[in-house]
Amino acid sequence: PKAKAPTRPAAAKPAAPTPQKPAKPAPAEKAAPVDPPLGDLEMDSPIDEGLASAFGDDDTSFTETVTGLFSSINAKLKGDSSEPPASPDESAMNIPSGAPAGGAGGASVKNPKIIGIAAVVVVAVAAATFFFVGGDDDTATMTDPVADSAAPLVTESDSGVTESSQSSPDVDALVEEARLARDAGQIFNPAGSNAIELYVAAVNADPSNVLVVAELDAVIQQALQMAESALLDSRVDDAAAALQRVSVADPSNSRLPFLSAQLWQMQLRSHLTNARAAIRDERFEDAGNALAAAIALNLGDTGEIEEVRAELSRARSAQEVGGVLGKANARLQEGNLLSPPNDNARYYYELLLASDPANTAARQGLDAVASKVVLQARTEIDAGNLDAAANLLGQARAIDPASNELDATAAALSAARDAIAARIREAEEERLRIQAANRQAAADKAAAEQAAAEQAAAEQAAAEQAAAERRAAEEAAALAAAAKPGPGDATSNAAGAAAETASQPVAQQPTPEPRPVAVRGNQSPVSVSSLSRTRYVAPKYPRTAQRRNQSGWVDVVFTVAMDGSVKDLQVRNADPEGVFDSAALKAVEKWEFEPVIENGVLVEKRAGVRMMFALE
Repeated sequence: PKAKAPTRPAAAKPAAPTPQKPAKPAPAEKAAPVDPPLGDLEMDSPIDEGLASAFGDDDTSFTETVTGLFSSINAKLKGDSSEPPASPDESAMNIPSGAPAGGAGGASVKNPKIIGIAAVVVVAVAAATFFFVGGDDDTATMTDPVADSAAPLVTESDSGVTESSQSSPDVDALVEEARLARDAGQIFNPAGSNAIELYVAAVNADPSNVLVVAELDAVIQQALQMAESALLDSRVDDAAAALQRVSVADPSNSRLPFLSAQLWQMQLRSHLTNARAAIRDERFEDAGNALAAAIALNLGDTGEIEEVRAELSRARSAQEVGGVLGKANARLQEGNLLSPPNDNARYYYELLLASDPANTAARQGLDAVASKVVLQARTEIDAGNLDAAANLLGQARAIDPASNELDATAAALSAARDAIAARIREAEEERLRIQAANRQAAADKAAAEQAAAEQAAAEQAAAEQAAAERRAAEEAAALAAAAKPGPGDATSNAAGAAAETASQPVAQQPTPEPRPVAVRGNQSPVSVSSLSRTRYVAPKYPRTAQRRNQSGWVDVVFTVAMDGSVKDLQVRNADPEGVFDSAALKAVEKWEFEPVIENGVLVEKRAGVRMMFALE
């Protein structure tokens, strides 16, 4: 925004004005205050005409320079002419906008050369006016500069006097927003839209704008005054917020260290007061947090902090002793001797003894816990839960190793374990005895069955042999009867006589023994016990049946060859089927017998045997 320049006097005496003092608008010897560069300033006065004549109608550069200097000087003096002088006190709050700030770090006329140059220019202008205009008029009238004209602001740099460009619309918007925040009292709050932050943004965008710099200094001084008032009212948070904004905007401000030290002391007292209040209310965590905040201030004198720390330690110890003992007794009454973890009688009693080994109440409580644990172990022994009882006794021994009840209960546990072991041994022996009896009964049964089978086979073989002998005798008798002649048969008689005659020498010769002839004997099997066995091979017990603890038998029928070997083996029956068959056949196949002779004839003999398989 652009401001209107106030009316200045018609002429000024050739004397340098003092920028620091407020200018009077009426006297002619003082220059009227003019706003900071707000546009081009048109000076329609006799001075301009004289300058034009002196410079050959080409006084543009000199006019612009002088006009700019007037604008700059009057901008500095405007506040002094329109408002009463500012108080020299650094804590003054109501500094008019646009007036130079009195505190350190301000943004008033930063280069004192400008003041000197302005004074020289004013003198030169007055002399030129007097010289060129003459004495026709005692005074010359200076037309007020138009506020909206585009006169450039002249500033001093290392390379000389240069012109500054006009403020951009963005800067103007920031300045307008900053002024609105300032007028609304939003000096340092809220964050992002307070006057200090907005003015800082405007200054960063246009550092050469002395008016904005001055207004920033003013709000900084106002923030310092508000911080001081907040400290006096013990409003620590408001003071901290104000000083924090100032420390960012003007870190070298001379008042900042003093006010910050006051703030830190007040914060320290506040933290320690809060810590003591929390200790009284037994809010030890809050007290610890307050102490940590006090320590974080990092002040040199920590004596009071250490005192409060000691108070907190004593309060914690007192609470631990009383509160922990109460919890321990409560858990003992509830029966929570060893569980749940971190919340049982043993835990709390041992916690007390860790901090105070001489605590009699805690020691007696632990003894009571040990006694109750031993009783629980007795109950587990009676129920047969020996592992649980052993665990309880181990914990009781850790609590009170010298307990008499502990030794007696441990002996009872050992006896119970021995009794259980004895019962287990007896049960195992009984099982083995029954198993052996069952095997013996099975073997006896198998032997009886085998003997019965062999007896039946022998009886059958004897019957078959008797029948064969009867048939042989009958056949011999029939042959003998057929060989005798009839009594009335002459031919027969003659033949008989001839035969008798012919047989005389033959009868005198010895009759040779019948020669054995290999014939096939009776095919009905006989018992193996009726044969003469010359080689016996025992069967091998199958591994599968042995692992399964199986027993059984196999009926094998075979033929004894004329050389005594075994052939034509056959399994007639088995129990269980297919388990022992192969083992029985392999064994019988290797047997050997004496050759069988029947009626003087060498014959093959069919025989049978029952092979028994049983585990001893």
